[in-house]
Amino acid sequence: MRAGSYDKFPVVEIPDRGEQAWRGWPEICRELFSAIDATGTPVLAIECYPGVFQTEIGEALWAARPDINLIGMHDALLTETEIGRLIARFTGGDDPIFGFASDLPLRSFFDPHRLKEIREQASSTSSPLVLLGPGAYLAAPHHALHVYADLPRWEIQQRQRRGRTANFGSSDTAVKASLQYKRAFFVDWRPPME
Repeated sequence: MRAGSYDKFPVVEIPDRGEQAWRGWPEICRELFSAIDATGTPVLAIECYPGVFQTEIGEALWAARPDINLIGMHDALLTETEIGRLIARFTGGDDPIFGFASDLPLRSFFDPHRLKEIREQASSTSSPLVLLGPGAYLAAPHHALHVYADLPRWEIQQRQRRGRTANFGSSDTAVKASLQYKRAFFVDWRPPME
């Protein structure tokens, strides 16, 4: 039997990594807050791919700088019921395999009034403010420092199988892994960033 060539654990070597890459939350937070201080903006927008452990990031940021105001973008999402209705036409009902690729923009998963409130708060603050989660860039003012937190889809699947994360806009980690993957494939991994 021939072994596959797909690399589930890719590595990118970074030359001079001492100046371009950081390991561990203390170093990462130090660099993020140094960048904020250098740019003079009090707002950090951390856009997250669905499946990123946002709680871990938030705790690390608070540990590094307890004076920050942290807004989790999950608070601006539509309700799980509303999201379920929104995506129903893409998920193929009870069929375990078939669905349709979503063309919904990320913005459609959020309450527009709540996004506006967050944007207004972020635009007028002079205190350190972090917007964290999918949709952070939707509410971030133009002067914010933007960061993208990503992870491979393979890792998302592993986290779903272990019950450590749910689909975007859902809190139900007990959904069968195959159905979570199906929803992720047709909906979660599709929204264009607009």
